[in-house]
Amino acid sequence: MPPSIVAVYRMSRLLADRLVVAAAEGQLSTAVTCVMGLTRAAAAIAEDVNRASEDEVRAAKCLQDELASLTGKVADAHAAGLVAEMVTRWFGPQGLPVSEVGEFEQLAATLRGPDPSA
Repeated sequence: MPPSIVAVYRMSRLLADRLVVAAAEGQLSTAVTCVMGLTRAAAAIAEDVNRASEDEVRAAKCLQDELASLTGKVADAHAAGLVAEMVTRWFGPQGLPVSEVGEFEQLAATLRGPDPSA
């Protein structure tokens, strides 16, 4: 039986908090483990269309994409803080309402940094 959605969200918040601490302390392996855990949590919600709302699934998919783009920034304290903000703000029962997609994208762009092709 899969874990409850609430349990996944609680664990995600704990992982996001731990990621911030690990990044601040330069603990690369712990930061990588936290990102892997957050990625699995986001995948679990994104795939649970029977129990998760459309907004929750949208938030999970957006979070998955942003976590995948963290290559080389896993232990960066600023990036960890942005990920924690994403998790706290949108990855939870409230999900990512369509009205806030633009705000999420702005935060994600900050996480990704400047476009090298620009």
